[in-house]
Amino acid sequence: EKNSDNDDDDDDGLEWDQRRWEICDVRIAIRKWEHRIRDNLEFRCFVYDKRLRAISQYNHYCYFKELGDDASFVHCIQQKIEQYFYDHIAQVVPYFEYVLDIGVVVLNEVDKYTLNNLQCLVIELNPFDEKTGAALFDWRKDEQQLKHGKDVEMRVHKKAVLRQEFVDHYLNEFETYAIEAPWMKVLDDIEAQLQINSQEVSEKKRDCNIL
Repeated sequence: EKNSDNDDDDDDGLEWDQRRWEICDVRIAIRKWEHRIRDNLEFRCFVYDKRLRAISQYNHYCYFKELGDDASFVHCIQQKIEQYFYDHIAQVVPYFEYVLDIGVVVLNEVDKYTLNNLQCLVIELNPFDEKTGAALFDWRKDEQQLKHGKDVEMRVHKKAVLRQEFVDHYLNEFETYAIEAPWMKVLDDIEAQLQINSQEVSEKKRDCNIL
């Protein structure tokens, strides 16, 4: 039982001790929703030693026809991001290495191959660290490019790197696409193989019993 004489002491233990618990100031940043940023035009940029080293499509699980089948448009996007980075980001951000997410907005769909018809918007900054997703790059395998690449390398999913059935599923059912379809097929194949293995084991046991 609690000693009533010590109730005040127990209550004191529940009080917020700012010096003990506060690790850092908490700040919330709120920005207006930008509806013009499309999933297929978000890009992850890798900056090391204040230089842009690499660019990858952000949503690296998907194939986007507008990127994968249009090398000219991808080249324009790369030029625009490089221009935007050195004109507006490099001298403002005080860090030497970081990962920068940028959304590209097409101002004129008719003439999207002109740099002036593309607009870059900063989405967020992340640490240059393996805890940050590398998208289509690999922190270890591509370390040389990510840290010391002399020319910017840009990667997007091309049709050849994905299974045809996934590409067809994505293009034919855009509104309801899901990455589960190929995996469900893989699971079905595994289940079928397990059934075959089970049957083979059963047959071997039966043969042993007959002998």
